[in-house]
Amino acid sequence: MILELVARPRPATTRDALRLGIASVCSLAAGLVAAGPGAPPAAASAAVQLHRFEDSARSRDYWTRGRLEAAQPLDLPISPTLPTPIVAAESRVSPMASRRPRYFAGSPPSPSQRLAGPRRVHGGVDRDRIDDPTPYPFRTHGRVFGRLPGIGDYSCSATVVSSNTDSVIVTAGHCLYYLDSNGRGHFASRFIFVPAFDEGERPYGTWAGLAAAVPSHFLRSERLTSDVAAVELAKQEDEPIGEVVGSRGIAFDVGRDQGSIGAFGYPATAPFDGDDLYRCTSPYSGDDPRTASLGGPPTMRILCDMTAGSSGGGWVVREGKNPAVKPGFVYSLISYSYQTAAETNHLYGPYLSTEARRAWALVQNNCGGLVPTISGTAEADHLVGTPHRDIILGFGGNDQIDGRGGNDRICGGDGADRIEGSYGDDSLLGDRDGDTLLGGPQDDDCSGGEGIDRANGCESATSTP
Repeated sequence: MILELVARPRPATTRDALRLGIASVCSLAAGLVAAGPGAPPAAASAAVQLHRFEDSARSRDYWTRGRLEAAQPLDLPISPTLPTPIVAAESRVSPMASRRPRYFAGSPPSPSQRLAGPRRVHGGVDRDRIDDPTPYPFRTHGRVFGRLPGIGDYSCSATVVSSNTDSVIVTAGHCLYYLDSNGRGHFASRFIFVPAFDEGERPYGTWAGLAAAVPSHFLRSERLTSDVAAVELAKQEDEPIGEVVGSRGIAFDVGRDQGSIGAFGYPATAPFDGDDLYRCTSPYSGDDPRTASLGGPPTMRILCDMTAGSSGGGWVVREGKNPAVKPGFVYSLISYSYQTAAETNHLYGPYLSTEARRAWALVQNNCGGLVPTISGTAEADHLVGTPHRDIILGFGGNDQIDGRGGNDRICGGDGADRIEGSYGDDSLLGDRDGDTLLGGPQDDDCSGGEGIDRANGCESATSTP
């Protein structure tokens, strides 16, 4: 199921701009077609959509060792020419400079472990193979596996990042969704994440996807500037992945030139085989001017020669001399490359701004893994339910939410919210900040979450005075 937060008329799409693995771009100026009948509804510029994955136990059980080994990333044909020359290092200030930079710090698991030293290999770029991916923070990186109709089993990369639920990874949008040749959109099934994957071994288990949030622009046209997704992972034995492997921080709307960038991933095509975690160390090397006309902030470039399979791997900045103490922040991820002689050693990634932040925020405020039937925005909203059962998510802002009739589940999300269940046996969740929960005349369950909350008319109340 797909939830549309904000809608507006559908624009043209960039068809077949990328595929699973590292996306090889043929031409951003060509291939504009109308969205097909299977494409998702249109959305406003920073809209995000939520998708609910199937049963997590089935996803974990599907991935035998043989299927992991057989999963293959796919690429587009090689582009023979570049439409325009690269303009290196022209924009070292965020185009969204008026926005306030936001850093959300990562955290080590308990107890923390010391960082193991990687072995340096030389391939024309500053690239390391991580001999032992199990110490923190290396183990926050891992391989993504999924299955898509017409494509089969595939692999990508992802990173565990800071979140309120300790259960969120970030990856590329094309690592869980694609448009077929008819313009029909497909989400992945059997979606899992394996942290610290090492030559087929799963030292910290297999974690199934619960829900994913993806920018609407990517769902409609696979827009390169929107190639990002946030995924909430199901807990194992009531324990979130962040408590097992720790997390990297995540940063939005920050300056593009952050000094040294460490890009992590599991490249799976020659000369790599997907068995090992690699890191490219690179300075910020400019923007991709060919993406300026797509909408959204232009993508960024680094020096790296990783291949298909590394897509979705995090770009880490501000990492300390002892990363186990200062694990740094993910501020972009591996998205695509131009497969030409001039671009062999360059990779590109999206600039994480409003779309990415909303995807990250939405997936950890998704009403307990249930896909909302009614959802607000990052601003203050007035949301009204129906006489039937509703799943209502306020998302952000100081919202006023009225469930009306039916046995509703209402989640306030960020902000100081006023939530009224009205009639029906309702479940009201305030989440963060100081909320007001009004249960109504029937049997209601109220949970205030963080902050100083007020509750009235609740037959069962937790985290409230």
